[in-house]
Amino acid sequence: MAEGTVLSKCFAGGVGCGLAGFITNPMDVIKVRNQQYSDSKYHTFRGTALSIFREEGIRGFYKGAAASVLRECTYSSLRMGLYEPIKTQYALVLGDESSPLIKWLSAFTSGAIGSAIFNPIDVVKVRFQSATCAKVPPYSSLFDAFRTIYSEKGIRGLYIGTSATVTRAAFLTSAQLGSYDVIKNNFLVKLFGFDKEANGTHFIASLIASLITTTAANPADVVKTRVMNGE
Repeated sequence: MAEGTVLSKCFAGGVGCGLAGFITNPMDVIKVRNQQYSDSKYHTFRGTALSIFREEGIRGFYKGAAASVLRECTYSSLRMGLYEPIKTQYALVLGDESSPLIKWLSAFTSGAIGSAIFNPIDVVKVRFQSATCAKVPPYSSLFDAFRTIYSEKGIRGLYIGTSATVTRAAFLTSAQLGSYDVIKNNFLVKLFGFDKEANGTHFIASLIASLITTTAANPADVVKTRVMNGE
């Protein structure tokens, strides 16, 4: 695969996921609070949303937004850009590039690599998003968080929870990219005759893949959130 193609995929993936990360940050804040506390205030999606709005206002839903965008522009850029070249390399060793096994294995690998490299951003994101009125992290900004964590715990502090992050990202990416590829090309196009380039085909494949993704990644996501908060 040409270098320009890989870079363009990284760029497109990073920009798209960065935008998505900003738009979905409110849901991510709710998810992190659910995973971190799980008490009566943060037990349900609706209850958590109401609690955040009453106590912190609209700004509460955008805690960690800068870290979310930075994380998606880096981690997602790399994992999505590396998917195709990794798949090509696996195919040279294992055979047919269209095999579902190779697609899932390639996505698993690209997700693990991206998350391992950019784990520090994930640590900062989780710390900001889990911060409540009663538990505010001592960080004035995104870069102050990196500096503070490093000065207190060194490089190990920035890479806390890496094993949980890699596990989550590997399952998430294999479920996301691998499932999308398999659902669209192996099922919708080949089995049911859908138009490969039609918007409806992309939408259906993305919708099904997203359901598989969130289900597969949630257990590791809960562990990641608690470990990164030092619990």
